[in-house]
Amino acid sequence: ADGTETGIGMLTYSPLRIPEPLTQLDDVLRTVAVRNFGDLLRCMGDRPSGYIGDKEQPIIGFATKDPRLCDEVYLQVMKQLTLNPSVESCTKGWRLLLRLIQTVLPSAELCEFLHAFLRRAIRRTHQRGPEVAARGEEARRRPRGRFDSVTAEAEMR
Repeated sequence: ADGTETGIGMLTYSPLRIPEPLTQLDDVLRTVAVRNFGDLLRCMGDRPSGYIGDKEQPIIGFATKDPRLCDEVYLQVMKQLTLNPSVESCTKGWRLLLRLIQTVLPSAELCEFLHAFLRRAIRRTHQRGPEVAARGEEARRRPRGRFDSVTAEAEMR
């Protein structure tokens, strides 16, 4: 094995940096995309970070620069949310995904993939049983900002 991910492994959680982008990008954008994944690992708490500021903003900013970069960011976040064993990492990842959706949407093609990803995540949440529903109900009752129910759903993950 050369350390690169192939097939389904490319789109599942990994605590390691990606050697290349998940989408087809030119050389300049490839470098930036790989660097962004390092920011994502730190944002989700999968890698240590000495930075105490808003760890989501550089990722959001990257996604707003170019539609191709936007799709790359969405795929990176969905990858890190898929089969991620850490509740803390997932919570941070769902919050980032919510903020991404509020800020910039991916291409129409990737929107279909995102929609399927979200439907699958909701289905898995509902299959977990009453204890998850109880936690979700408790989260929904806590005071929230503007996007209460979506944030509460993300915290259930």
